[in-house]
Amino acid sequence: MRGFWMGLLVGALVGAGGTWAALTKPWEGDELAVPEVADAAPVADKGKRKKRRRRRRRKGAREQVPIDEVVQLSAADRQMISKGPAIKLPPKSVDFAGEGGRPLDQSEINAGVRRASKSMISCIAKARGNAEMTAKITLKMLVGPNGRVLKRQVRAPRYLISNGLYQCTGSAAGRMGFPSTGAHTLVTVPFDLD
Repeated sequence: MRGFWMGLLVGALVGAGGTWAALTKPWEGDELAVPEVADAAPVADKGKRKKRRRRRRRKGAREQVPIDEVVQLSAADRQMISKGPAIKLPPKSVDFAGEGGRPLDQSEINAGVRRASKSMISCIAKARGNAEMTAKITLKMLVGPNGRVLKRQVRAPRYLISNGLYQCTGSAAGRMGFPSTGAHTLVTVPFDLD
């Protein structure tokens, strides 16, 4: 009979605890505030130290350079390279309907480049970082008949290309809203880096 009463007592306690947990849901409440202890005493060494595992570097990750430190560039970093597909006009087809388009004129090109010049300069500054260099950066684009940039090629020092200049110019070139003229146009935009 003693086992019966013991089982009944345990069952009642488990049931009461389950009911309390279901009603108050302590796991959903606010976290308890833990008081901070202000202790300036040095921590005493308690014997063995734990071994720390070295973190693995990610492939391609560059070392962080302190803000005020100037990056020294090698001749290979200053070498001019091109990144992107070759830019040339597609072969022309003969249109007997006579409704051929015209290429963009210089004022339309200037207006489109002006729209994205701030983002292009920002891309160059971000890729340059703290490196001191002078260069002439060239952005070549193939603008489609609808006014959108179809292809782009960037010619710049290797250092800028490896620091993301080509990828950044993709969004900047997309901001150049050229008018729709019905014909392809080659656009070359120089940027001087002083």
